[in-house]
Amino acid sequence: MNTVAPLQGSFDIGTVVDAVVNAEMSPSENALKRREDQLSREQDLMVSVYQAVNNLQHSARALVQEASLNSSNGNGNGNGHTLGRWVAVSSESDRVGVSVRGRPDPGSYQLSVHQLASPQILVSPPFARDTTLKEAGTLDMALNGGRWKVNIVANSTLATLARSIQLSTQGKIRATVINGKEGQQLLLTGAEKGADLRMALNGTGSGAWLAEVMSEQVAPSDALITINGVTLYLPGNVNQQAINGLSLTLKQADPDRQLYIEVSQDVEALVSAMSAFINNCNSLLQTSDPRDSKGLQIDAGSPASLRGISGQLRKLVNATPTDAGLSHSEQITSLLDLGVSTERNGLWSLDETWFRHQLTAMPYQVLQFLSDREKPVLALAQKMDTLLSGNGPLLSRISYLSHDLQRLASDQYALERKRQLLHQRTNQQFLTMEQTVQRMNRNRTYVDTM
Repeated sequence: MNTVAPLQGSFDIGTVVDAVVNAEMSPSENALKRREDQLSREQDLMVSVYQAVNNLQHSARALVQEASLNSSNGNGNGNGHTLGRWVAVSSESDRVGVSVRGRPDPGSYQLSVHQLASPQILVSPPFARDTTLKEAGTLDMALNGGRWKVNIVANSTLATLARSIQLSTQGKIRATVINGKEGQQLLLTGAEKGADLRMALNGTGSGAWLAEVMSEQVAPSDALITINGVTLYLPGNVNQQAINGLSLTLKQADPDRQLYIEVSQDVEALVSAMSAFINNCNSLLQTSDPRDSKGLQIDAGSPASLRGISGQLRKLVNATPTDAGLSHSEQITSLLDLGVSTERNGLWSLDETWFRHQLTAMPYQVLQFLSDREKPVLALAQKMDTLLSGNGPLLSRISYLSHDLQRLASDQYALERKRQLLHQRTNQQFLTMEQTVQRMNRNRTYVDTM
């Protein structure tokens, strides 16, 4: 008897189901994945551009502010000729400190300190320890226009009197009790220094007696210095305008030693601000329109709107007087005149040596160019303001991309749900087919045995 061949069954249903589902779903899933990658790259790019624009805006305004500060003197009035910031350096700051106050005369100064200014010091005769002033009274004190009345209570000690003097004069006259070999003494020291600053004492009762017995221990004196061989007497050790536009703080006297004070224009803050501006311009150029070493564009998926921004930046360096709204008679007509140039790859470079030279040679023109509202730097900062505004192109595009990614996430969720349902249905179909094959094989076995 001929037998019926058995039907094949018990194959790997999971593998077959996955293959069927993938064949059905992969085209749609791959399309969504490509769309997600594209949107994510563009969003990352736009966020990077936004940050680069923000940095450029801040650096442009910082450069304009620094130029504006330099183009005014200590009173805030434009000098029209020179930089407004100066630096003064002492070769021995532990002996003589120096700071700029106003507009100094540049140069090098040779200085010697022969003596420091000192205050007057009065001292009482020695008293036995625990001596008290038996009689009440008042002590009237005067120094450099200040006048004070100190009340003395009967049986006051020298220590009690010293504290009363300190409080009454608010430290303008310093009172101290010293314990010497011969006994206690009251020491009065003027807080201010200078040859003309002498204390005047009188009073009533114990105060009148004390005013008579106080004697001068140290006479007040002015500071004595020489600057470039010229001898000067100064009434104090601090904030003395011995050199025009400078304040000296005399700390140590040594007539046999000389020190030097160098006064020069402080251009480093301006150079640093200019360098930061150039670096941030380059950052935006690299982000919005990357180029290779030959200056050829690298396709980074940048929208045409971003390449437009970089195009405006590149034109800024070589702007003609007409492009920048300048007069042909002006000596500084573009950033090229300040040492800014464009490299082969399209990025900017700054010749700091030339920039410093221009600041020295024609500071007024340079500062006017950098700080004027009609000139390129501030105009660029205002352009960045527009790009960064809430309804500007950058934030609008970033917002659109964010919403597009949210919609894409919803589509991906729906597609994943469709995959799950398709997998369940296909799996059930193949299970039913497997059960049918097994039933038919059982039937074949029954027929064969008949």
